[in-house]
Amino acid sequence: MTIPKISLDCLVATMQKATQDDPSKFAVETMTNMSVEQPHLMLAVQQTVAMFMGEGDEDAGEFVPAEDDMVSADFAKEMICMSTFCILGIAMKAVAATIEAAELSEQWGE
Repeated sequence: MTIPKISLDCLVATMQKATQDDPSKFAVETMTNMSVEQPHLMLAVQQTVAMFMGEGDEDAGEFVPAEDDMVSADFAKEMICMSTFCILGIAMKAVAATIEAAELSEQWGE
C-alpha cells in the first residue's frame, strides 16, 4: 500500500483549522505533539532545521556562520523553501518506508 492520497477537501479543512489560530501557537502545538507521538521524526526535523540555520559543528567541517553574517532576502527565501521541502520529503519518505515495512512484516507473518 502506498501513502493515501490526500483529498483537496481534507487538505482545505486541515489548513483552515490550522490557520484559525496564531501560527506560532500551531507551531508549538505541532512540535509538542511530535515530540511525544513521533520523537524520532521530530529529532530528524530538528537536525535538518539546525543544518539549514547554520548550527553546525565547525570542528566537523560544517557551516557555522559568524554572529553578524547577513544574507539577502532572496537567499533567505530560497533556504526557507529548500528546508521546508527537505523536511517534508524526509517525513513523507519515512512514512512510506514505515508502511512498506509493516506490509512486508504482515506478508511474512512477523
